[in-house]
Amino acid sequence: MPNNHKFFFNYQDILTIIFFINIFIFLTNKNTYTLIVLIVSFMLFIISIIYNLRQNKRINFEDINLEWGKPSSKKIKDISKIKSFFDIFLKDTNDFVVDDLTWMSLDMDKIFEKINKTQSFYGSQLLYYLLRTPKLEEKEIYKRNNIIEKLRNDKNLTIMIQYYIKLYNSQGNSILFDFLWKNSYFYKQKNYYVYVFLSTSVIVFTILTLINTQKWIIFLVINIIINGFLYTKSKQLIESYINIISQINNLIFCAKKLSNLNVNSIFNEYFDLNNTIESLNGFEKYTKKLLVNNNIYRISMINDALVIFEIIKLILLREIILFHRCWTKIITFIEQIKKLYIEIAIIDSFCAIASFKDSLNYFCTPKFLFENNIYINCSQLYHPLLKNPVPYSFELNKKGFLITGSNASGKSTFIKAVGINALFSQVFGFSLAKEYSANIFKIFSVINLSDDIMNNESFFFRESKAIKNIINNLDNNKKVLCLLDEVFKGTNSHDRINTAKSLLKYLFTKNVCCIVSTHDYELTILLNNYFENYYFDEEIIDDKIKYNYKLKKGVASRSTVFHILKLLDYPEEIISELDINS
Repeated sequence: MPNNHKFFFNYQDILTIIFFINIFIFLTNKNTYTLIVLIVSFMLFIISIIYNLRQNKRINFEDINLEWGKPSSKKIKDISKIKSFFDIFLKDTNDFVVDDLTWMSLDMDKIFEKINKTQSFYGSQLLYYLLRTPKLEEKEIYKRNNIIEKLRNDKNLTIMIQYYIKLYNSQGNSILFDFLWKNSYFYKQKNYYVYVFLSTSVIVFTILTLINTQKWIIFLVINIIINGFLYTKSKQLIESYINIISQINNLIFCAKKLSNLNVNSIFNEYFDLNNTIESLNGFEKYTKKLLVNNNIYRISMINDALVIFEIIKLILLREIILFHRCWTKIITFIEQIKKLYIEIAIIDSFCAIASFKDSLNYFCTPKFLFENNIYINCSQLYHPLLKNPVPYSFELNKKGFLITGSNASGKSTFIKAVGINALFSQVFGFSLAKEYSANIFKIFSVINLSDDIMNNESFFFRESKAIKNIINNLDNNKKVLCLLDEVFKGTNSHDRINTAKSLLKYLFTKNVCCIVSTHDYELTILLNNYFENYYFDEEIIDDKIKYNYKLKKGVASRSTVFHILKLLDYPEEIISELDINS
């Protein structure tokens, strides 16, 4: 919360200082008046804390409400941490997975950033995982869309769900995930009974010092110094573990709030949230005292006057002792915590998509076809990253698409739009179109490749490897959507045309749905029996190139290249020579 106060101290700091001054005054001058002043100052101090917390909560709720139905404004600095959930579970899945090259080709990092309206780190992880694992079963796809629609149609409920998830899980780091799945935080307990002895001895020496100060004060001071040293050393060591425990507790508190909202009735086909909460009932009793102590520490870091609580904890080693008591118990709840982590992540990710879906100008529920022939029929389909997209309407029936046109005319954007919408349809059960009918596909894309100097691989070699991966994944039971941009452009024209013709004919015989862009007009003739020809073009208006980005049936005209060269004021000798050879 931004600090708008002009003074060095804010109102809460001032009330805190007044409260502790009144404690001192009351202890030195005990009477009815000082007692009343102390009680009043204490009440004001508590009210200020409650007010501050409520203000933060109110702002969080308003922020979520204002962000509803808008593309995400969050910037992701390091997507590798979010991706780590997918990387872990990739080892245990036999489902179809969008490979790294297809993900990169379709600009899915940018897509993910735009739709990532989750309120927690683990919600972001689950959303990323969903996008990398499109479903191949119609029933599962429609089940997801039904849940998303329920959340979208009950905006107030969904915002409350997002509010509680943000309220209890706003730290946004991977420490809990690393603990649960990477075993990154393993703590070996030791010296517990030494800590208990030193804590008890402080109390004993304090009592003895009150009885005989001169005799016992030195022992008390030495005991406090030792405890201070051990506390400082141990505090640094266990701080990350206390953070883990705090995040787990927050996860449980969040789950209970969501349970009160009857979220279970929406997600009951996936899990029983109430049952998971029940399985963690014994967890809180081991962590409550530890986290109360840690919260006092956090408040003392905000309000300097409360540092007295931290000093008491230091002297008694209380936090260290409580941590050792509960850590062993926590390990026994690992599987239940993992389950709750995933369940809250699913809820958060579905709410995020409901909000994103409400930001769209229009969308449709896809109709999936299970005929032998490849088929896609789209009306007004568009690309989600474009502010003012030109929509595409087309029908692909039995044949593939061969797309011609100049650079920057819109070929690659169209291919990506088809791939992204196929992915959205099979992940979320809706498409960015007014109508979308298609087979369910395994989706592969090879777009925007480059040479790999580090691995000494040429463009042609990398492209050939990527296409071979597609061939290896051909499946008689599942159709494949193959998106290729300027196929085999890394080699000479003779080899490119022959190789592309051979490859595309082969893919056609395997019932692969191919959408391919090319500058080789010869292919439009050689593959006429296997591919429909579509194109994008541009116009020269007032000596400027105007792209209309409209998908048209047929083959692009070659003459536009000459207009572009003339526009760029190429020498007439070059232009006339090209005209002669055209």
